[in-house]
Amino acid sequence: MDDNKQNRIYEVLGELRADMRHLLAASIKNGQAVEELRESMQAENEKLNSRLQKVERFNTRFAAYATVAGMVMVPLISYLVPIVVSAL
Repeated sequence: MDDNKQNRIYEVLGELRADMRHLLAASIKNGQAVEELRESMQAENEKLNSRLQKVERFNTRFAAYATVAGMVMVPLISYLVPIVVSAL
């Protein structure tokens, strides 16, 4: 009976060892998947940051050109309105 208990203990230990190997393999695989996801998200974040910078540059240029155009158009219109009105 003592041998029977010892064999059962070895059997349980063997099952535990196999389970631990499966858990360790799954953990490694999940760790690799998380790392791949992190790299993918980082690449996507860099792409979005690049696009955002381009949009911000465009908006800044547009605002600058609109400001200059406004400053030029007001005196030009003030000059041209009397000429056009007198021509009518």
